[in-house]
Amino acid sequence: MGFGWLSHTADTGIELWAGSLSEIFVEAVRALTQTVVDLSAVEPRETARVVCAAGALDLLLVTFLEELLYEFEVRGRVFAEADVNLAKADGSWRLDAILRGERYDVQRHGLKVPIKGVTYHGLELVETGAGWRGRVVFDI
Repeated sequence: MGFGWLSHTADTGIELWAGSLSEIFVEAVRALTQTVVDLSAVEPRETARVVCAAGALDLLLVTFLEELLYEFEVRGRVFAEADVNLAKADGSWRLDAILRGERYDVQRHGLKVPIKGVTYHGLELVETGAGWRGRVVFDI
């Protein structure tokens, strides 16, 4: 499991890899948080639940990241850990996640890169021989 950053001229992006599909979404939580703030400073003091759905897995990843960005921008919360459950029914994917983190504190967490939005540019989520790999670009 892990994540890294993509070089992009006007935006920034993340690459994700994990052994299972649910772990990709867990890595997405960590990667988005590390992009915006110092992940190592985020403590699992409180929980939040996010439920979302989409017609395809890659679109579900974007929807989920948009929810995380909303939690940061509107509710002032950052997350370091997650438990993610995925299910497919009637041609649609559903995600139910319990996130662990805390209220954003600029003094403790800092602010690295303010993300304006999650894009579909270069979006990728594929199963590989070693598990799953994903790629998402953020508008900054």
